[in-house]
Amino acid sequence: MENAIFSPRQSNEPSHEPSGEAKGLTMSLDARSVLQYDRITQDRYIRVIDLAPGTWDEPVTCSLRAVHLDDDDLRYEAISYAWGDPTDRKTIMCNGCDVSVTRSLFEALQRFRYTFTIRTLWADALCINQADNNERTSQVRLMRFIYTRAARVLVWLEHDNDHVVQDALNAICRYVVRSDGFADFPQIRMQEQSSQILYKWRGVPVTSVSEDDSSDITLAAINALRHVCSSPWFRRGWVIQEVALGTSASVHRGHAEIGFEWLGIAIRCCITSPSVSMWGLSFGIMQCYHLFEMSPSLNNFGSPQKSWFALLHATRGVTFSEPKDRIYGLLGLKTVDYNPPDGRLLVDPDYNITTAECYRRVASRLLSGPYDLRVLSWAGRPSILVKDLPSWVPDWSGSRITLFGNVPDPTWFTLEKPGLPDISETAKGDANCIQIAGFRVDTVDRQVEEFVDLGDLEKDPHGPARLQAVFRSLDQVYGQRCLACTFGNESKYRSLCSVRVANRVSEYHTFMTRDFTQNVYQALATLRFVDDSVSTYIPSADRFFRRCLFDHPGHTLFITSTGVLGLGPEAVLPGDVVVVLHGSFIPFVLRPASDGLWRLVGECYVYDVNEGRIHREWEEKGSVSEKFCIY
Repeated sequence: MENAIFSPRQSNEPSHEPSGEAKGLTMSLDARSVLQYDRITQDRYIRVIDLAPGTWDEPVTCSLRAVHLDDDDLRYEAISYAWGDPTDRKTIMCNGCDVSVTRSLFEALQRFRYTFTIRTLWADALCINQADNNERTSQVRLMRFIYTRAARVLVWLEHDNDHVVQDALNAICRYVVRSDGFADFPQIRMQEQSSQILYKWRGVPVTSVSEDDSSDITLAAINALRHVCSSPWFRRGWVIQEVALGTSASVHRGHAEIGFEWLGIAIRCCITSPSVSMWGLSFGIMQCYHLFEMSPSLNNFGSPQKSWFALLHATRGVTFSEPKDRIYGLLGLKTVDYNPPDGRLLVDPDYNITTAECYRRVASRLLSGPYDLRVLSWAGRPSILVKDLPSWVPDWSGSRITLFGNVPDPTWFTLEKPGLPDISETAKGDANCIQIAGFRVDTVDRQVEEFVDLGDLEKDPHGPARLQAVFRSLDQVYGQRCLACTFGNESKYRSLCSVRVANRVSEYHTFMTRDFTQNVYQALATLRFVDDSVSTYIPSADRFFRRCLFDHPGHTLFITSTGVLGLGPEAVLPGDVVVVLHGSFIPFVLRPASDGLWRLVGECYVYDVNEGRIHREWEEKGSVSEKFCIY
């Protein structure tokens, strides 16, 4: 590829625009030029951008060249940005021709361009031929190395008002310094003290901030963090890998530049403050903190690694432009069950397969490798975005998932699993099936219509009183203990010791004796998680109702043919079968089909099953497991 030669005069700071809107030709999506790429034919080769110097008003000019990741002389910085509206485009000149790129990338190149010398960068939209699925596949395999090899990651948020940005960064830095936020991070603290730089403004270091008139610096910091973290960048899925794998990261908003660690530590100070409720923090703030926790270069207090399942669950709120990237965009991250540096990827990225096939491979790997039957808890739900999925394969793109068996990691790997899992994948005609051992418990007889008719409890001011009425009718048959453990149990995967049972019953009684007809419920109480396995547990009617709000959407109450009460998926029908699958803490509902096959309806909670009584009786009888072939 052709390389331009520019003046060797050096500058370490990018150019900055004058007041007013930056110049640049807008180009329609249909009229954009198609960049001609030379094919990358060798392993561990990538393209980098040589960004030509220039002032803000000058056109953005660059060239691409192929480089080897193992080249000792290779030096580049990786841009992390949100692609933005694909129809809002600007024009740059790349390899001698006009090329249309999204406004976000255009402004990032303007912002990071040096005034007098070339700057070498990497940006996915330009460096990867997005029209070539084979190249996308090969480059995604290298993504971990692309970001770990980069000198640093440049996070581009967006342009913003000068005064707003300065006030926000001043509030954040003032809060961290006043709270001594770096105390638990000696290595970062040493670096910050040696540089004495809080952040940079137009390339000039800011080493101190004035005192604030506000009496509540914590609230000022939260408002500042909420503003900075409101950028669409914090909802983009790919940025998780980009920041977590980088050796260092700097955040750029408008003319400002601040180290990512300042944001993460400021949020940690908020979270650990007794006066701050986590429920009041925005999604962007919490996502920023999760990124800080995941990055070994930014965080040294040793947050535990997640399993792949937990990683998928924790990142369900971020967005990817393509459903398969929900998987591929996380492959470079190290988990407790898969380690990319050792060459063990969860699956091999392949953009030539369907999304359904991609999701099936992930489910199969998690079920047959670490035997993580929580996969089945996520599955068995109507798919919205992905069609033709087997019932045992989750739609990993789902964002609102409430799991009975969602065990915090790494606890999942240290718990003693109930029974030895025996799982294999097979094909029955055109159907992809899994065979898994277990035993039948009971058959669904009917749904509890009073529970179905409750509607949206969260929006109904009389919801608690209506729920109380349903419980009173059921209490006569099933008793307080069963209802308290079915609905008030925030950790349905954990066995209920005597203390937990007592606390559940006490909280159920507190809820049932509260007069909601006189005190109409208006807003969900903001309550932190409280350990219910201690004798000092203080019951709360609001906490019990909040737990019911988690379990109600997508679920229904059913009664089996032997009169057992269960909480399961709303799709359950008479004739469905409750089964215990070896290796799972919770039972499942299966629907019999022809030729001995089964459909997974979903997970369920049945008090006697979840607490092990039925399993123990089955073992004492010396019963034999059967194989369920689920398609």
